[in-house]
Order: sequence, then C-alpha cells, then structure tokens
Amino acid sequence: MIKKFLKLKNIILIGPPAVGKTSVGLAISNRLSKSFYDIDEYIVSHQKLTVDEIFVQYGEAYFRNLESEAILNLSKLNDIVLATGGGAILNSTNRNVLTNSGAVVYLYAKGEVLYRRILQQNNRPKFKNLLGDKLKLEIQHTLEVRDNIYNSIADVKINITNLTIEEVVIKILNYLIKL
Repeated sequence: MIKKFLKLKNIILIGPPAVGKTSVGLAISNRLSKSFYDIDEYIVSHQKLTVDEIFVQYGEAYFRNLESEAILNLSKLNDIVLATGGGAILNSTNRNVLTNSGAVVYLYAKGEVLYRRILQQNNRPKFKNLLGDKLKLEIQHTLEVRDNIYNSIADVKINITNLTIEEVVIKILNYLIKL
C-alpha cells in the first residue's frame, strides 16, 4: 500500500488561531521547496480587503463562504503546503476536501499560549475587542468546540508549546515519513 503522504503530496495545517500555522507552513514549504498558500492571505489577495474588513462589512458567514471556495480551489493543486484558517474545519465539506487533499497536521497549544499570542497580534476578528478574562474564556470555548473536530481529521497532532518553528517542522516531517 502506498503511504498516504506519498500519494497525497499536500501538507495541510489546521489548528486554532495564533498557533503558528502560517509560520510553520512557510518553514515547511521552504524546507521542501513546495509552494505555500495561506487561506486568509489568499482571500485577502482576491478580495482586496483584510479579513477584519470582510468580517465587518459582510459578516462571518460571507467570509466562511470565501474560505470554502478558497479551500476547494487550492485543494486541486498538488505538492503544496496549505495553512487553513482556524475555523475552516467547522464546515463538513471543508473537512472532506482537506482530508482528501493531503496529510492533515493539527498544531495545538494550551489556551494560555494562544492567549499570549493573540494579545500580541491583536488582529483576529473572533477575538477583537476582548480582553482579560473575556478573551481567555472565548479562547477556551473555541478550543472546546473545535478540538474534537481537529482531532477527527488529523493524520498528525503536534503540541507546539515550547518548540521553535524549526523543531515543529522537524516533528512534522518525521511524522509524515511514517504515514
């Protein structure tokens, strides 16, 4: 039997907001000389609006439709690294497309790690205008709602806490070789 990774050459990164999907995806694509696509950046480049502007002007449902369209388009490519948005997996069609397009890697971290990162970045529509305990509760709620879904489609699960980007890349590549 051909290993899934060899048959489906795409590497797809999933996980909650601020876990590092884009940074890790760029590092993997550079290491393997694969093209890299970030769903949010893809949408921004096609819509000529930031994700936050799309949420404000058109709402989350509109953004999620754009996200599904982007996933469908990008999943047709081969030999790429794809970083999804944190909520992309909430749509069952997206989950099916992703799992049939390549090896799915779930990057995760504890809520406290994501909390610190989100505070530093302050550019996540879902968490905008939340501070302190309200932000912590929203992050925890998001993790509780999504964790089982992330786990259900992941070929590989990696805790990024206390790891450098390069260490995460090495772990991913070591796991993918075994698939």
